[in-house]
Formats: sequence, C-alpha cells, structure tokens
Amino acid sequence: MSARKCANYRRLNGLPTELPNGPDLQQQVPTQYQLPAWRMVNRSALRAHCQRLLYFLVFYALLAGFFFFYMSWFMYFEVSRDYPKLTGAHSALGMNPGLGYVPHPDIFNSLIRVRARDPERPCSYDVNAGGPCNMVNGFGYDTAQPCFALKMTNIYGWLPDPIDGADGVLVKCEGYDEDDTAHLGTIRYFDMDYKFSAIPPGKNPGKLDNGTFRSMYFPYRNQLCYHQPLVFVQFDGITRYTLIRVRCYLIAKNIHVDFERGEGSVSFEIIDD
Repeated sequence: MSARKCANYRRLNGLPTELPNGPDLQQQVPTQYQLPAWRMVNRSALRAHCQRLLYFLVFYALLAGFFFFYMSWFMYFEVSRDYPKLTGAHSALGMNPGLGYVPHPDIFNSLIRVRARDPERPCSYDVNAGGPCNMVNGFGYDTAQPCFALKMTNIYGWLPDPIDGADGVLVKCEGYDEDDTAHLGTIRYFDMDYKFSAIPPGKNPGKLDNGTFRSMYFPYRNQLCYHQPLVFVQFDGITRYTLIRVRCYLIAKNIHVDFERGEGSVSFEIIDD
C-alpha cells in the first residue's frame, strides 16, 4: 500500500461513526450562525398552534356546511309554502284566534310614546292634494287652466299673526286692474288639504276667496327635511292671446304689503298663445 493511500485510510478511521445531531450539531456550528434555544422552542410551539388552529377551522367549516345543508333539505321537503304542517288543534294557536296591534315599535316593550306636537319636527304634506294642480294633470297647462305654486320666503323663527277667522296666512291673487281681472277668468286656490284630493278632477271647485298657509307649518327653524308650505292658484278661463298682469299678496296682521317694493307680494304676467 502506498504512503498516500495509508494517509487517507488513517484520516477516514479518525472520523466519527455517527453524525452529531441536536445540541451536538449546534456545538459544531460556528457561534455567529447558532440559533438561540428559545427561538428553536418557539418555532416548534408556533407550528403546533397553527396546526391546531387549522384543524378547528376545517372542523367548524364542515360542521356549518352540514348544518346548512340539513336545514335546506328540511325546509325544502318538510315545510310547505302553501300551508303550515300543523293546523287546527295541533298548532301553537289552536282554534282560538289572537289579537295584535300596530304600530309596535319595540318587541320587548308594549309602551307607545305619543307626542302631540314637536316644534323641531316639520309637518309633512301631500303635493297631490292640490286638486287638479298636480303632475298627473300636467298642472293644468294641457287644458289651458294653468296652476302656479305660491310659497312664502323662510324667516327663521317667524310666527304668523292671522286675521280674525283665519287659521294661517291668507294669500289672494288678482289682476292689476279690472281688465286684467276680467281676463283671468275664475281664480281657484288649493291648499295642502286632504279634502281637495278626494274630489274627481274636473269637478274640483277649490277655494274661490283665498288660499291659506296654515299656521302649523311655522315657525321655520331649519328643521331636517323641512318643506315650505305651498298654495296652488289656478286660472280657469283666461283670455287667449292677451297679456295679463297678475299680482298676489299675503294677508296677516304682522305682514306689510307694498306692491311697489314687492313686500309681502309677487307680480308676474301670463299669456295663452
């Protein structure tokens, strides 16, 4: 045997028969590459927690799937959409009818609070209550009976002082002079009142004297969803091809009317051509 082969043989015999593992292998690794013992333990614990979490996720997902599948099968085959499975004396109600009520805002409480008037809540109204002056009838323009919506300007906190016998601010329209008034035909007023919507279109006389902005819509305090009250005025029978001057004004104890300055009033012209 040559000297070189003998040297290799002695070197191989000097190697350990078993490779180090665990702490022994950790000792063979240089210090700068060694992992702390706590990191090795935490990694094993984290792996165990992840496996346990995955197991429960899969388990509960399968359980929920079986539950919904069973409920769907039960509702489809066992429960009829046309009639209850238990009827008559076999049902929970038996043969004795019950009684309910509405509104029932709270299923856990039978108390219903009633507030007659909330000053911070605006009053609602139906726009279609204006008799023939609504969108369905084209506001009368298709039949040469035009309607105009009158509204008051909002003044924060203002309250009307109605004249005797009135329940709000009155409004009246007329021509500038007798000729204009004659060309206007019949003037009808429609407040936000339910009684006008109950009369068929074409037979609704409206109010012939004046319209009314009812006091319940005041004061204006920038309430949420507040809508200005409206009064519709309709001119029935206006003369065609004639320019007609119209002025409308408010009537109340605390409203000053000045046609020249436009206080408490409004002016416009109409023509039917």
